[in-house]
Order: sequence, then C-alpha cells, then structure tokens
Amino acid sequence: LVTLQNVRSDIANHLHQDVSTTLNNINVLSHIAKLKADKDIVRSKELIDEISGKSYNMMMSMDEILWSIDPVNDTMEKTLVRIFEFARTLETSYDTSIDIMVHEKVKQLRLNMKLRHNFFLVCKAVLQDLAQHAANKNILVDIDLVWSRIVLKVLRTGDESNESKENLQALRERLQQNAGMLNASLAFEVGKRDTSIVLSIPVK
Repeated sequence: LVTLQNVRSDIANHLHQDVSTTLNNINVLSHIAKLKADKDIVRSKELIDEISGKSYNMMMSMDEILWSIDPVNDTMEKTLVRIFEFARTLETSYDTSIDIMVHEKVKQLRLNMKLRHNFFLVCKAVLQDLAQHAANKNILVDIDLVWSRIVLKVLRTGDESNESKENLQALRERLQQNAGMLNASLAFEVGKRDTSIVLSIPVK
C-alpha cells in the first residue's frame, strides 16, 4: 500500500508540474501573440504554431500518464503494444523504418506500474530522437531479458546523421538521468553513420 501510494504521488506530482508549466507557457505565448496580432502577423502565426505544439505535447503527456494508471493496461504486453503503436506513428511522421524484436520472456514479465511507465518513456524518448534526425534512417530495436535485467538495444543506421553534437549530448544526458531513476546501466556510442544505445534495467 505504501509503495502504491508513492507511485500515485509521483505520478500526481509529475502531472501537476507538466500541466502547470505548459499552461503558464501557453498563457504567456497567447498574450504575446495577441499583442503582435495587428503589428507583426508573421510572428503572431509563429507563436500560435508554438502554442499548438505545446498543447499537443501536453495532451500526449496526459494521455500517457492516464493510460499507465488504468488497471486495464496493467501488463507488459499492453505496454509493448503501445511502444509498437508509437513506432508506427514515428515511421509515418519521419519517413523512417523501425523494426522491433521483443523476446518472449519479456512479454511474460510482471512489472510494477512505475517501472513499466518509466520503461515506456525511455523507449519513446530514444525512438523519437533517433527518428527525428538524419535521412534514410533504419532503426533496429531489440528488447530481451537477461539475468533479471531488461536489455534494450537500439541501433540507428543509414546515411550520415545530420544530428548535431548538442542534440546527441542532450539525448545522452536525458538517458543518463532515466538510467539513474531505473538503477540501469547505459552504453551510448555514436559513429559517423550509426548510433548505438544499450540500456540494461534491473527488474528484481
């Protein structure tokens, strides 16, 4: 009961921070766009586009949190299905190819709500970032269970990446933070035409 209460508190705090920050940003941008509406139409349209993007991201974030706490989705298989759905969306949005292999042992795992949710967020962050940059991309994902650890292997191959060193460093830092929350180990390697990420997450 204490563990469940802690998970609920974490989710509530996360949702409150996201909603509060995003709504505050939208409020400020809306005020500026209103002031620019008559004097600078181009800038006003840019601000409206930014508001639209932030609103969409907020909707997605809330949807993910509400999905994760719904008892109906309380299985690893449901989480994996959601990862596949997200991958298909990225393929359409960024004209990329994402192949995901999940070993049978992973499908049978029974993870707590927080670990499943964090695992999904890590997968989402990696796929989103790698799909968004570089042309003619192929992303290979392998999810396995080795000695009571989920091993997530992600390899992006294709033409030379146009992703900046700053973006890759930012991704590395985000993954290091996520790895810390999951007590996981991270290997992050960048080549001229490929990027390799291996995350090993303890499940017991």
